[in-house]
Amino acid sequence: MTFYKETEFQDSTIGKTPKAWNVAKVSSIGDVFTGKTPSTSNKNFWNGNIPFITPADINKTKYVYRTERHVTLSGAEQSRILPKNTVLIVCIGSTIGKIALTDKDSVTNQQINSIICNKDSVEPEFVYYSILFRSSLLKSFSGIAAVPIVKKSLFEQFKVPIPPVSEQKAIIQVLGIVDSAIELADTVIAKTERLKKGLMQQLLTRGIGHTEYKETKLGKIPRDWLVKRIGDVCKVVTGGTPSTQHPEYFGGNVKWLKSGDIKKLYMYDTEEKITQLGIEKSNAKIHPACSVAIALSGRGQTRGRTTVLKEPMACSQSVAIMILNSELKPEYLHYNLSNRYMEIRNLTGNLDRSGLNLSIVSDIQIPVPSIAEQEEIALVLITVDKRIELEKEEKMRLGHIRQGLMDLLLNGKIRIKVD
Repeated sequence: MTFYKETEFQDSTIGKTPKAWNVAKVSSIGDVFTGKTPSTSNKNFWNGNIPFITPADINKTKYVYRTERHVTLSGAEQSRILPKNTVLIVCIGSTIGKIALTDKDSVTNQQINSIICNKDSVEPEFVYYSILFRSSLLKSFSGIAAVPIVKKSLFEQFKVPIPPVSEQKAIIQVLGIVDSAIELADTVIAKTERLKKGLMQQLLTRGIGHTEYKETKLGKIPRDWLVKRIGDVCKVVTGGTPSTQHPEYFGGNVKWLKSGDIKKLYMYDTEEKITQLGIEKSNAKIHPACSVAIALSGRGQTRGRTTVLKEPMACSQSVAIMILNSELKPEYLHYNLSNRYMEIRNLTGNLDRSGLNLSIVSDIQIPVPSIAEQEEIALVLITVDKRIELEKEEKMRLGHIRQGLMDLLLNGKIRIKVD
């Protein structure tokens, strides 16, 4: 393959494209089909061997390898069996534009438009990359509605650039190399996160090098560990929000932690800052470094997350700050609470959307090893966390590389000549 810079462009209906490329409607590059869900009341249609793909099954991988549900042959015949390398595009809701390819014969529900490509003129993987790159434009086809939808008739009018087939294959090869590296990074991240989960369960309940254990309200723990309330080993406080009617309270130098900021082991900085005047005119206080923060409320998965403050900072009322005494190491407390994330979220009741509060947090019981053992446990888990963080950074770097390559190759700015 030889790469060269394109100099001859044409003004097409989708913008500037190389003169040697065509522009085609989706309807002209293959057979477009909208899926259908077989009757859920007919048991003969379900639990077969044919994957039944919904938007939830379309993740960040190029192919759909696994699905939550499967249908029988008779169930599949209620819709249409899609061959391997069919292009799947979500056409409804907030995930319009999610895209993947079938890995084997499959069927989809009615939220997915599919393209069975004419392989004489277009490669399915090229169509996948081309629509993925233009997914934000596809969303504009949904119009303004309570539930946005790209109807099949409109989707068929969506246009994509079509290079010669030999060039399509070369583009697929280049982007595929980066995709493989991203998938490998995903695999390493998943394996390392499973390792971390196993280590947390072992270290935070069995400790290091113990042979004698005792039964407690927290389950079996080493005999020489203590069980204490967080309120007995920490000062538990919360913060406040300066009045938004006073702009002079915001944009200062005081780090101001909100529940949505809590995502990682350590917190060095915050998205928003407040001024010293904002501190003086609100319930916000500056809390010391090496405290542990827990999200009391927040959307989605936020409530119950914890982090260790590496810098002094204030917080909003959606966060509780645990200021530790000499019996606890902050990293150990963070990992202990992280390991019990669902348990802590459910302290307000499984169906209760209300947040945690200072009283609930103070009453949480934790096992307390010696300081030396806390440090050993934390060191192991910090090492694993660093490995995960490095892999995520590598995946992000590869994602930037892929986006850059897509911009160059799928717009024809850089062409590939097949030798």
